[in-house]
Amino acid sequence: MDLRRHAAVIGPLLAGAVALLLAACGDNPGLPEDLGNVVRYPMAMAAVPSGELLFVAGANFDRAFRGGKVRILDTARDEYVAGSLEIPGYVGGVALQYPQGATPTAALPEKLLVTSRDDDAITWAGFSSQNATLNCGTHGSAGQCDSGHRFGFPTDTTPIGNDPMGIDVVPWGPGYWRVTVVTAASAKATVLRMDAKGQFVVVDQIALTTGLYAVKTVPATGRTYISTMGAPYLHVLRIDADPTRPTGYKVVAEPTLVLPSVTATSYGRGLALSSDGARLYLADRSPQAVLEVDVTPGPSGAPRNAIAAVMTIGPGPSEIAVAPTGPNGRDLLYVSCFNDDAVWVLDPYLRQTVDVIRLPHGPYAVTTVHVAAKAGDPKLWKLYVALFGAHKLAVVPIDPASAARNMVQSLLSGNP
Repeated sequence: MDLRRHAAVIGPLLAGAVALLLAACGDNPGLPEDLGNVVRYPMAMAAVPSGELLFVAGANFDRAFRGGKVRILDTARDEYVAGSLEIPGYVGGVALQYPQGATPTAALPEKLLVTSRDDDAITWAGFSSQNATLNCGTHGSAGQCDSGHRFGFPTDTTPIGNDPMGIDVVPWGPGYWRVTVVTAASAKATVLRMDAKGQFVVVDQIALTTGLYAVKTVPATGRTYISTMGAPYLHVLRIDADPTRPTGYKVVAEPTLVLPSVTATSYGRGLALSSDGARLYLADRSPQAVLEVDVTPGPSGAPRNAIAAVMTIGPGPSEIAVAPTGPNGRDLLYVSCFNDDAVWVLDPYLRQTVDVIRLPHGPYAVTTVHVAAKAGDPKLWKLYVALFGAHKLAVVPIDPASAARNMVQSLLSGNP
């Protein structure tokens, strides 16, 4: 399926400061005006497997909705698809839900799921492959998507906990998906079952440590890993069948990985898997490094969960992207360092830094894609960096064949 043709048819320092801003602003008319289709404060991104579409979510703090926007980027042309979707609340994380049995390299998502830190909810938007658009129903007076596209609000309780951050979606039996959400303030990891209509049921919930941030499930073992800003831990969960429980399952916490630390203030951030699924990488702030964890199955079938390397980088590591752009096609890691205004490029085979890409203020979310500029052209690797402080996306060629490798090619603002 040619996604470009579909598009052509229609033509932390970070977390703490922004949380305080959100708490202070409310619906104050002094908030910045909505900048049209610009994704202000881009926080999270997700690319389809083919790399031809990139979903970008941010927090606009606009007067009308006190929310954020999601836009879709055509990565072959580096142009946004027309229009944008307003979403409620300050974005924590995003995930894409794909049809079961879809061909991995050609899959198009059915839904985009977003965590809202303001109202402790999950919002989902349906994706139309016919015109590359998102829809979450009719917006209310305060900008919320309709109730059929939200879980956790409005209610008298917060079923997923307070301040949801990371979200992860994997298939879970015919017609269902497993959604895992972690919350920073209430230290909860919640496993939900979602059906094709976007209806959620809480399967089980477990209390861990405050500051839960990112969540990643490893396909080979089914284990889910959770980083935390509040402690030097990497949590590991599994799902066990339990016929005595109403939902038939329970969440079990396996031994926590205790990470090396040098401070007592700020710890884990982004997680990423190696291309072969054998290594899990964690962006850590104490020490300022990328930690490599061996997650391959051991003799018993359980993951080894051993720290294999600690690779020191610049200040404020935030998110990690992986691409096979190193020598002989091996993985390189692209790590945004928010406090360094740079993306550090690491070779995990050599366990050393091989380059530093300098950027405008506030690099945060990072994504790599493999895409051709037009039909018949060779596919090339590109890196997209969300510049939180500049309200832009940086486009950086990273393919070994590119003459401009690791140089900023353009900055995309989203307008018109």
